[in-house]
Amino acid sequence: MAKAKTAQSKVLIVAKRDDPKIWVPLGESFEKLGYTPVFAFYQYSKDHEKYANELRFEDQEAVEYEKIIIKVNKTTLETVKKEVNLEEEIPRFEKEYSIHSMRFFCLTEFINYNKTYEEVLLEALVTERVIKPYILKEKQLKFIVHSQGTEILRSVIHVIGRAKKIPNIYFDNSWFMDRIFLQSNQMNLLDEYRPIPYNKIGKNDLKLIKEIKDGISQHKKRYVYFIEKKKDVFSLAYTYLLSSKYKRQSRRLLREFYSKYTLNFKSFLKNFYINKIIGKKLKKDDKYFYFPIHYVFDSQITYRAQLFFRQEYLMEYIAWNLPHGYKLYVKLHPGVKREETFQFINFVKDLDNVVLLKSNTNSHHILEDENCKAVITINSSVGFESLMYNKPVITLGKFYGIHHEKTIINILPEELRETLTSVLQYKYTEKDFLAALYSIYNATYEGTFYPLIDDPDVLAASLIEKYEFMIKNKILY
Repeated sequence: MAKAKTAQSKVLIVAKRDDPKIWVPLGESFEKLGYTPVFAFYQYSKDHEKYANELRFEDQEAVEYEKIIIKVNKTTLETVKKEVNLEEEIPRFEKEYSIHSMRFFCLTEFINYNKTYEEVLLEALVTERVIKPYILKEKQLKFIVHSQGTEILRSVIHVIGRAKKIPNIYFDNSWFMDRIFLQSNQMNLLDEYRPIPYNKIGKNDLKLIKEIKDGISQHKKRYVYFIEKKKDVFSLAYTYLLSSKYKRQSRRLLREFYSKYTLNFKSFLKNFYINKIIGKKLKKDDKYFYFPIHYVFDSQITYRAQLFFRQEYLMEYIAWNLPHGYKLYVKLHPGVKREETFQFINFVKDLDNVVLLKSNTNSHHILEDENCKAVITINSSVGFESLMYNKPVITLGKFYGIHHEKTIINILPEELRETLTSVLQYKYTEKDFLAALYSIYNATYEGTFYPLIDDPDVLAASLIEKYEFMIKNKILY
C-alpha cells in the first residue's frame, strides 16, 4: 500500500474525452492518501461544462475542488485560429514536443474521433496555453496522471511536465484480470519489466501464474471482443454469475455484446465479403506462422512503429522470409473499415504463400492449432495471448519493451529469416512460457480502468506506488 503524503502535495488528473463524473471518485481516493487532486477538464460541449461546474466531493459538498478548464468547443477553437498562424505552429510543435511529423502523427486523432487535422492542432494549442502556465507555476504538483489515448494532447502535457521534472503516469488495463499497466513514457514501455527465469519464480507465484494461464485457456471467450455463437454468450454469462466478481465481469460481458451487435453491424459488408467470398478457413495440412493485422490507424503504428504503417508490405516481406513449406496466415483487425479491407485483399491475394482468414475466425482457435508455430506481430495483444498456448511471439515493434529469451523475441526486420528458423529448431517447454508470463505479470499493478474504474482506492494507491517507484529509481522521460 502506498504511503500517504502531506496534504500540500498535489496530483493533476487529466480528464480528456471522458465524462468528468468518472474521475471524481479517483480524486477522493487520492485525498484519503494525503494528495490534493487537481482536475483538468476538457469541455467539448455544454454537458461537459455543466458536469465540471456542478461536481464536488461527496464528503465536502460545500467545498469545490481545484480544477482547470480547457475549453475546446467550436467558439474557442475559432478564436485561437484567428490568433495564430498554423503553418508556423506546426514546425514549432514538431520540435518542442518531439513529434516526428505533425501531419502523420495526427492520423490517429482525426480518424478515430472524426476530427480534421486542423481541429486536432487547435486542441493541442489550447491545451498548451491553459496547462503550461499551471504546471510551471504550481510548486506543490508532484505528478500527473492520464488514461491512455488522445496522443497529441498527451504529448503536449508530457513534455511540459518533463521540463519541470514532474512525472507523467499513463494507465491502461493490462492483459491480466484486475491488473493494470502504468507507464511513464510516450512509447508505452514498462519500466518495471525484467525477464525472470523459471527457477527464480517463488512457489506461490508459480501457482498463481499457472492458474491464470489455465484460466485464460479454459475461458478464452472472456478475453476477446467478439462472441461467435449464442451458446457461447449464455455459457459466458453463466460463468460470470457464478463468480464473486460478477458485477465487474458483467460490464465486460456488456462490452462484448456491444462489440458483437454494434461494431459488426457497422462493418457488415466487410465481413460478408471476407467470410462468404474470399476468406479461408484453417487448413489441417498447412504449417504456418500467424500475423494478426493491426488496426490501420492505431497509434501503436502511426506513432510507435511508423516503419510498419503499410502492413501489406510487411506481410509481403514476411512471406519472402518464410522457411520452405510454411505459409503466413493473416486476419483483419475487427476495426478495419471496408475501404481498407480491399486495400489488404488486393495486395495479399497475389502472394501465393499468404492466406487471408475469414474475419470471424477466433484468434484463440488459431493459437491452439498445433500447426501454428509462432505469432509475428508489431504490438498486438495477440502476442500475449500466444504465450497462453505455448507459442512464441516475434515482435517487430516496441511491444511495451517486453522481451524474454526464446519466447518473446524482439527483432529488427533483417533478423526475421534467422529468427523464424531458430523458432522451429528450439524445443520449447511450458516452463519457458510460464517464465515469460510471470515476468509480464510482475510488471503490472493492482487495479482496473476500462470500461470503468472499479475500485478508485486501489487505482489511486497503485498510481502513488508507481510515482514513488519513479522517484526512487530516478525515472523521468
